[in-house]
Amino acid sequence: MNFYFDENIPRAIARAVSELEKSATNYNVQHTDDAWGTGIKDPELIQNLNNFNGILITNDLRMRVAFCELLSKNKITAFFISFPSNASYEYRYTLVINNWGRIKQISEW
Repeated sequence: MNFYFDENIPRAIARAVSELEKSATNYNVQHTDDAWGTGIKDPELIQNLNNFNGILITNDLRMRVAFCELLSKNKITAFFISFPSNASYEYRYTLVINNWGRIKQISEW
């Protein structure tokens, strides 16, 4: 499975999750900036996810509304993680790590 954290989640968090998954051969974890460069537009991101059978993890709640149809049309699985606007890096990291097992579990259904 290919998981991609988008630019709305710190790259270091994606890299930490990638390190956790190095021994698991079924999971490839990348940040979209590392995979396709910084500043990729949402429609192009969705197309790339489709091409690579990717699962998106994002904090971009605008995408949930604006690109819901495009995500659905391309059968892209997306996880929307909502952080409080003033959330610290530690809070964001902890939230992602604490939910990573559940994200993988849901993705395998």
